[in-house]
Parts: sequence; structure tokens; C-alpha cells
Amino acid sequence: KTYKINITRNKNNNANLSILAVTGYALAPTFNSGIYDYEVTVEATKEKLSPTEVTAILEDSNATIAKQEEITLSTTQDNYYTVTITAEDGQTTKTYTIKVIRPKSSDASLKEVKLTGATLSPSFVSNKYEYTITVPYGSNDFSIEGVPTINKTTVSGNGNYNLVEGKNKIQIMVTAEDGTIKTYTITVTRKENELEQTLLEDLSVLEGALTPDF
Repeated sequence: KTYKINITRNKNNNANLSILAVTGYALAPTFNSGIYDYEVTVEATKEKLSPTEVTAILEDSNATIAKQEEITLSTTQDNYYTVTITAEDGQTTKTYTIKVIRPKSSDASLKEVKLTGATLSPSFVSNKYEYTITVPYGSNDFSIEGVPTINKTTVSGNGNYNLVEGKNKIQIMVTAEDGTIKTYTITVTRKENELEQTLLEDLSVLEGALTPDF
């Protein structure tokens, strides 16, 4: 006679990860399969976190992983990225959460200064803050636009200026997202009237009188 034994293996309820990492950054605290909440700090310039940057490896290869889609990183609100594990039994689930901290930018620089009919001296460099410009006597109107390196930076001082003869000081104030302030100063020299400089202040003769009077 032959005896048949049916063996039923219960499905695994292991919904743990063996590895969780974010490429280029350190998790805090150090990863442990029994800890489900982590933090990571990225650069102020990092705008997104994608699934390809998050490494998640299962303890049990029969479980399944669901990674969150790409997230946009805010500097004013909390950012969370989740990895959810469903065990082989289909019932047990665990979620690992990574809080992604993106600090506010301290970049208060300009990447470009746009002018009308004039050229900066020296040529513009973002970490130089003093410039001069010389324009002809007839240049009454002058416009300038400082373009920030970071979109969230605010710029004041852009616009049109009515130039007077001689030196005109224009200041462009750049305020970074974290409140850092830098000021670019442009001194615009409007040339004097050359015609007036060539006119006589007085004219007389030794004998007699000029007609008409000078």
C-alpha cells in the first residue's frame, strides 16, 4: 500500500526590507529592518526624488514592493517618500517612510544682467558686485534687469531709470529664499553735453561793441 502525505506550506508573512537606501545620501537613523521611519537631507537645489534613486531589497523574495512615484521636493512643506511591502500571504503589509528635507536656498546671486544699449564693465560675473557703465549724453532712459540664478530668489531694482548728467547709482538687491541678501551696484555715467563744453563763456573786442550783444 502507498500512503500519500500532503504537505501545505503556509505562505510567508515577512514584509520586511533587508536594505533601504537613497543614492548619494545617508539615512537617519541607520537602516534597520524593524525601523520604518527615516530622514534624509538633500541639497537646496534638488527639486525631485525619483524611484530609481531609492534602493529597496526584500528579506523574502516572494514578497512584493510598491515604490512611490517621483515626488517634487518642497522647501516649505514636509516631503515624504514611501515604500510599501506586501508579504507573500497577501495580508501582511509594512510601509517604510523617508522624510526628505530640502533646505531653503541661500543663493542670492544673479546669473545675468540685461541692459539696453550699454555694456557692463567689467563683464558680468555672479560673484562680483560693483560695475560701471558709460552712456552718451543723449541717453536719458535706461533699463536694467537682473536675472536670478535660483527661481525662488526675489530681485528688486529692475526697471527703467531716467538718467541725469554725471553719475547715477543703481542698486539691484537680491534676496535668497532663506533671507540672505546681496546687492549689485551699477554706476551709470551719462556723459556731459560736449556742445556746451565747446561754447564760449565770454567774447569781447578791445574797441567798439559787438552787435548783437554776446
